[in-house]
Amino acid sequence: MNPTPTHWDEEIAVLIIGSGFAGFAAAAEAAGLGAQTVILEKMPYYGGNSILSGGGYSAWDNSDHLRQRLGLGEDSWELHQDDTLKGGDYFNLPDLVEVMVKGAPECLDWLREAGMELRETLPRIGGHSAHRSFVEAKASGRGMINPMKKLALEQGAELRLNQPVSGIWREASGGPVLGVEVTSAAEKKNIKISKALIVASGGFGQDIPMRTAFNPNLDSAYNCSNHRGATGEVIRYAQAIGADVLHLAFIQLYPCAEPKHGAADAWALHPYSGTGYGLIYVERHGKRFVNELARRDVVSQAQIIAGQKPTYAILNAEIFHKLATPATEISQSSRRLPIS
Repeated sequence: MNPTPTHWDEEIAVLIIGSGFAGFAAAAEAAGLGAQTVILEKMPYYGGNSILSGGGYSAWDNSDHLRQRLGLGEDSWELHQDDTLKGGDYFNLPDLVEVMVKGAPECLDWLREAGMELRETLPRIGGHSAHRSFVEAKASGRGMINPMKKLALEQGAELRLNQPVSGIWREASGGPVLGVEVTSAAEKKNIKISKALIVASGGFGQDIPMRTAFNPNLDSAYNCSNHRGATGEVIRYAQAIGADVLHLAFIQLYPCAEPKHGAADAWALHPYSGTGYGLIYVERHGKRFVNELARRDVVSQAQIIAGQKPTYAILNAEIFHKLATPATEISQSSRRLPIS
């Protein structure tokens, strides 16, 4: 974007693009430290893909020591770190992984202090060698994002909806980021940034040309459970001013979704969370086709190789109870659950 603006419509200290988990966490921290903080969200609603998630959170412990109380074996930050590195095929940045796993219990307690509630269950899911997947009380990302939003706004952050960023301004020859351009239905304006721009705008699963540019296999034949705003343009704007990107070809395939439309509906969580309690995957002829505790990409690829859609998850009431599933859901579940 050249030349840079000669006039700025507004100046903000810390500007955050995106209102998912990362955006609200950054806003709570920045505003809590006293910085003027504004979150720009292009959609008419907040939360992005985070609010659509199943409310899962991986941590090797928490202050209530739920794993120990449920008698689910041992875990440690070192084991969590090893699983994470292995799950990323060792493309991860080890120093950052260590920060993440060591801080996971503290951050979980922070979320609970903000108002997040947990189910009394701790599944072991694919790619993990221990029971460490905490689940929000209603198995919903909304129960995680709303406390984070409340905390960020109470700290003084401002959330602006319907504010799509249309470009990022930077000085030539590698100078600092100056600000952003915002083009909404009502106006176009330039916002100057005095301290920091934080890009938390999410992914690009709904942009088929962009995703096939990084992974040609993931064409329009694949459904997408992302929200409709996951189109990746802010990543492209950041690249246009010289930002580096890593691992964009590593696109997650979730093996358990509503098979016709690809939605991660209410039934999409049990087939994945129940694997550590004995749930099995079968194809339409009843043949088990994969190790259920394998990584998501391994399970997804096994489904593709099986060449039969849908495949199914088989589980019983005992597994539902171990997942702390409400009785109303169990009563509706005396059937096989399709997983792809």
